[in-house]
Amino acid sequence: MHLGKDRKILTIDKKLIQLRLGQSTGEETQPVHHNVVGDVVGCTVFDVGMCGDGVFMVVGLIDKVLVMKYNPELRQFCVRKVGARLVAFSDEIGYYDLYFD
Repeated sequence: MHLGKDRKILTIDKKLIQLRLGQSTGEETQPVHHNVVGDVVGCTVFDVGMCGDGVFMVVGLIDKVLVMKYNPELRQFCVRKVGARLVAFSDEIGYYDLYFD
């Protein structure tokens, strides 16, 4: 796990990983190309999943939470909502309510 203020979100095409695994001969291979997601730095990815017809990612920063949606035309995640307040719903089981401004 990468720790610190310089953490970034990277995406890698699943097909590239499968292709590299198929070409693997045990020798050193070239690095797999990756994309950096926007200017989101110093973050923690809470969850990634499908909802309806889209892929969404919830990302936590020090002062806010972002909900990002994958845009297949741009081939990247784009910010859809910015949440500024996170309020404990139940301390016993760790649920929180996220309020968007």
